[in-house]
Amino acid sequence: MELRPDPVWTERYERERERLERHTDPSAVFHVGSTAIPDLAGTPQLDVIAVYDDTSAMWDAADTVAGLDERWRRTDREHRTVVYWRDPPEAVYLKFHVAGDEQVHNQIAVRDHLRADEPDRRRYERVKREAAAEHDGFQPYQEAKAEIVRELIEAARETGRFAALPESVRE
Repeated sequence: MELRPDPVWTERYERERERLERHTDPSAVFHVGSTAIPDLAGTPQLDVIAVYDDTSAMWDAADTVAGLDERWRRTDREHRTVVYWRDPPEAVYLKFHVAGDEQVHNQIAVRDHLRADEPDRRRYERVKREAAAEHDGFQPYQEAKAEIVRELIEAARETGRFAALPESVRE
């Protein structure tokens, strides 16, 4: 698994944000994951969270985006859905959520923490590189990072990142 920083992801995020805003009505759209953090090496995938006012709007938006291009696939979960395409090694994941979702809070707070905290950003990158070197598959790679992700969520909480979340993601 290759990890590398890539400044092109911000441009790609803007393209996906514009697509979501043009075809659906999100209350907010966020670039999350490693590609949202400057100078942090990451897997070549774009993670975008779109937040909707209610579940009906969220499901409708996912239906709309999935129908825009035959490349898009959809995976539904209990309280969210993901519309994605993969063209290895790259992938785009559009994650549809409603306001108040803890996963949205965690991803935005950790993103903001890593953008601001150089030592934690470097520590996270070191763990990511070790996990990538030791594990071929995505799921084992994710599991190898689980402990540091829990630590970063707590660090984000301690540094006030959760208190600073945008109003659009709160219930």
